[in-house]
Amino acid sequence: TRSRKLHDEEHVEKRFHKVPSKSSNGRYGKQFEYLTSLMSTPRYQESDPSFLIGIFLPMFFGIMLGDLGYAIVFIAAGYYGMKNWGSEEAKAVSSLMFFGGIWGAIFGVFMYGEMFGMHFIDHHHAMIPDWQAMLGMTFPAWVDNMTMGISKLDDVTLMLKLSVYIGIFHLFIGYIVGVFNMNTQHGFKHALVEKISWIMVLIGLSGLAWAVTTIMFSGVSPEGMLLYVLVVGAVLMLAGLAMVYTVEGINAILEIPGVVGNILSYTRLAAIAMSKAGMALAFNYISIIMIAGGLGGVLGLVFGFLIFLVGHLLVWVLALISCGLHGLRLQYVEFMTKFFVGGGDPYQPLRAKRQLTRAIETEV
Repeated sequence: TRSRKLHDEEHVEKRFHKVPSKSSNGRYGKQFEYLTSLMSTPRYQESDPSFLIGIFLPMFFGIMLGDLGYAIVFIAAGYYGMKNWGSEEAKAVSSLMFFGGIWGAIFGVFMYGEMFGMHFIDHHHAMIPDWQAMLGMTFPAWVDNMTMGISKLDDVTLMLKLSVYIGIFHLFIGYIVGVFNMNTQHGFKHALVEKISWIMVLIGLSGLAWAVTTIMFSGVSPEGMLLYVLVVGAVLMLAGLAMVYTVEGINAILEIPGVVGNILSYTRLAAIAMSKAGMALAFNYISIIMIAGGLGGVLGLVFGFLIFLVGHLLVWVLALISCGLHGLRLQYVEFMTKFFVGGGDPYQPLRAKRQLTRAIETEV
């Protein structure tokens, strides 16, 4: 069996130093291997992040989308593309649209409770009716009970906090994969000093920041559980820095702002969700209140519906671009940098490579 320790490569023939990599991600993870290849091919000694990208990228897409109406269109378009488009690029986009649309429907129903920028029940903006008022009917109580009813434009503080917590968890998973890779390549001692130390810094820094901000903005005294979190967080962060300092030196101290920046970068989840909701609110107000309600009659309904259709089509296209690109950025820049190096050679089985000839059907 081929050893996965990097230092063992020095004891084999030079032609065997770089072992080709063959991914084995199953049917689901295989659909996201192309997105990994845009960065690089995983090395033989490291984990392929394709399956993790397949989990978190559609989930982040759904958090930023968070709308049942747009999600249904994404699911339909993604399913069509997965069945009919042949290129790897098109299939990758189709997979993101399909699975991101599913997550968008889940968050749109159970977290935000909205469709095309309007809440099912009790919209926070009095200028725009909710779907219950639009349809002129009373929804059953379970419709109101199944959703958290978070408003993207009113519950800004909550949205930002949730995005930061998601970021901390996502980075934690990245460091865990880094521990596995480092242990595979160099052994547990290197994994402890170079990766577990950063997990300690991440947890300690997060706890310390939570305790300090709670004291500053809530005006409570540092005692009880708050004091415990404050002390434990500081100890964990300093211990982690001391461990990684033995390897990286002063660079370990300089990387602390980078960790903070990584965490705050996840606030884009809230920012994109709020910007999309703001655009949807504007188009709803123009089409429903100003045109349909202002003009009235059949003419108002027709022009109002056209503005509604064109406006939300624009929001849908922008949602595809912004949710997709920002979701990918969080995978490539914040997440994969914690464990992924790349630079491997893809495994290619022996086969004839035709250059001047082509295969044709033969007669029996």
